Amino acid sequence: MFGLMMDRPLLLSSLLEHAEQQFPDVEIVSRETHGPLFRYTYRDLGARSRRLAKALAALGMARGTRVATVAWNNHRHLEAYFAVSGSGAVPMGATGKVQKVDLRQKYANVLVSE
Repeated sequence: MFGLMMDRPLLLSSLLEHAEQQFPDVEIVSRETHGPLFRYTYRDLGARSRRLAKALAALGMARGTRVATVAWNNHRHLEAYFAVSGSGAVPMGATGKVQKVDLRQKYANVLVSE
């Protein structure tokens, strides 16, 4: 890769790996949908994201699979985003206007919801 600014591709998975290596014990705070705060670290985020990625792969998610996520903006959605994109699949955010049935039939191969 002579002459390029970076010695590796810029991937979302690289961002999480960097955060895990440089700031493993830095706290991430998220609010649960039912109110209380949820606290964990970048190390925990990485471990949970990888565990979800393995579970999705066991269900048949492969590189290039379109994965729709329907979830509140909390730690579980963040984990799903890193799990899907880090696996080489394509994350697709869904709006409230699209029905879950439409997502699975027309747009996405896999649906992840809370």
